[in-house]
Amino acid sequence: MLEGRLDLPKMYLCTDRQSYIVNWSGRRDRRTVQMNAIGTADLQTGYVFGMQLNFDERVQEEKIEVDATAIRDTVLSAPDRKYARLWLRQDYAEAVQNAKLRDETEKK
Repeated sequence: MLEGRLDLPKMYLCTDRQSYIVNWSGRRDRRTVQMNAIGTADLQTGYVFGMQLNFDERVQEEKIEVDATAIRDTVLSAPDRKYARLWLRQDYAEAVQNAKLRDETEKK
């Protein structure tokens, strides 16, 4: 803990988020991908503490899909899942289906 170890002045921190639209995630999958980042800066100095991007290069889609199926992650409600922070194939398919239904409803 830094308290008492550093003599820091009172700081006013500003936090903001940005969205980045990336062309595609792979050569075979040319859909656009939205990546989000959160950054925090000191209001007085402008010093940026960090910009954290929601990208984890350690994620291996195939292994996670296999494990999620094995542990029955997909039958749990989203907050109770081991892989709650990731979209599984089933989640993506449901989102596409829901978007189609919304579009059809809006057209009526």
